[in-house]
Amino acid sequence: MKMISRNTEFVELLSIFDPVKVIIIKSLLEEEGIVYYLKGEYSSLMEPVIEPLRLLVRKDQLEVAKEILSTLS
Repeated sequence: MKMISRNTEFVELLSIFDPVKVIIIKSLLEEEGIVYYLKGEYSSLMEPVIEPLRLLVRKDQLEVAKEILSTLS
């Protein structure tokens, strides 16, 4: 697991409701070493997903993450 500095800036890449797609996306990002944060990931386990999960990535990795996700249809 990579340590994240308190000064690391994250930007939103996408919002998503589909839990299956989230698993796929997480796997793809982890495989490429992209540091991400999935806002709402654990709260959605306790409550039905009313709001989409928000996927945030490090600002300096945003373009690479976009390229990775562009392979999904």
